[in-house]
Parts: sequence; structure tokens; C-alpha cells
Amino acid sequence: MNGDEAMCFGSAFIASNSSTNFKVKQVYLTQNPDYDVHIKISPLNSEDALSEDEQRAEGIDEEDIIKYTQEFKLFNTSDYLGKSKGLSLNYNRDMKIELFREDGDNMILLDTFKLTKVKEQIANAISTIQKERDAAKKKADKEKAKKANETADGEDKKEEVKEEKEDDTPQEAIKTPKLKVSIEFSRSGLMSVTKATVGTHFVDIEQERKSSQLSSDNMRAAKSRLNWYTQRDLDKQKTDMARNEFEAMIYKFKDWLRDDENAPYCEEDFREA
Repeated sequence: MNGDEAMCFGSAFIASNSSTNFKVKQVYLTQNPDYDVHIKISPLNSEDALSEDEQRAEGIDEEDIIKYTQEFKLFNTSDYLGKSKGLSLNYNRDMKIELFREDGDNMILLDTFKLTKVKEQIANAISTIQKERDAAKKKADKEKAKKANETADGEDKKEEVKEEKEDDTPQEAIKTPKLKVSIEFSRSGLMSVTKATVGTHFVDIEQERKSSQLSSDNMRAAKSRLNWYTQRDLDKQKTDMARNEFEAMIYKFKDWLRDDENAPYCEEDFREA
């Protein structure tokens, strides 16, 4: 195939597959990253970075010990751009996530993200679980009592059922829910933490801006300029459309005037003018 035509055909197929207006052969583009991406997880406040030995010294059970600082490879060159990976972590502190690009023996910082209100959302998740347990237990007890009362005959039997109902077994302790984080390596080659949750509760995510990136004020100003240009282009389109429709109406009216069948409806002087 011709090189230029091949790129045009491929672009057209990929664009068509991204739209619901076309039904064409399923052609996809898979692109692999040129480098490995490493992740470093650490507490947002360095004072919270307790080592495993320090946690044991505080009397924390072995199964509840948390590895607060972790480093490992997240994406490699065999992955593809646009892929997301999820992490399930035992973590109860506000977190800092740093993503690095591997360049030989060096690690180049790509992005830094801050996850806050982790403790609050863990408490909310535990509260939600407890409410669900209480509601389920209340429903089960109600159904059990109803069934027992239907089959009971006499006061002695009802009293026996009542004593049996009051004999509650202790509930199992609620385990601390895990923090689940989703990280995407976009098709543009950008890294982003797309979601962080504890149960059904969302954790706040903030991207740390670099000095080379636009500030929030500059971002707002840039968006305002883009909106102004968009509105200007829209107004121009509407003006051009109105002008074209007006010209079409003029030509249509001229044709109407030239038609002999319409001569009785228009004076000669007016038609010539």
C-alpha cells in the first residue's frame, strides 16, 4: 500500500470505530510505551511512615501491620497506552503517589498525586458496613420471630421463642476495608490517578502541579479564551448560514418574478425594478 494512503485509511477506520454513526471493520491501534513506569507510595506526612518493627513495638498484630512505603514497577514496555491498573492496599493514612519514568539507571519524576481524607472514608466505610449488618440482622430476627409465632401454640411456646430470640451471638469484628486505587497510562502518554475508593466512598485526589505546568488561574484564563474563540466561530457560522439563506431567497424570488404564470400578481414596473 501507498504509505500516505495507509495512514489515511487507518486514521479513518480508527475514527469510525470511535463513533456510533459508522459501522465498519473493527480496526484498533495498540501502542506500547517506550519506557517502564515505577510507582512509589508513601504517607503524605513523613511522621506517619512507621516501619514494620515500630508497628510491632506498638503492639500491632502481625496481620494488621501496614507497609507504608512501597516501591515497585507499575507499567512496562509490554503494556499498551490507554491501559489502567488497579491497586488494593491496606492503608490508613493520607497517601502520596509518585510515578517515575525509568531512564537507564536514573528515575525521572513524571507526576505526583496526593490522596487525602483516607481515615475519614475508612471510618465512613466501616459505619456503612455496620449499618448494613444491623439492617440484615434486624430483618432476619423479624422473619425468625414471625415464623416462630406462626408455629407456636400456647404461652409456654411463645415464652420459649422469646428467650431464644434474646440469645444473640456476638458479631464478627469488621475488618478495615482496603483502599483501592486506579491508575491510567493514557493514549497520550500521560499518567493519572482516575479513582480512589474505600468501599463505596471516594477519596480526594489532587495532582501536584509542576513549575512548567499552568497554574489554576492560568488554566481558567486559557479556558476563557478558548470559550471566546469557540463562540466567535459559532457566531461566524450562524452569520454565514443566514447570509447564504438570504441570498438563496433573493435568487428564488427573482426566478418567481420571471415566471409568466406569476405576472398577474406583480406590476411590470415593480418586476423590472
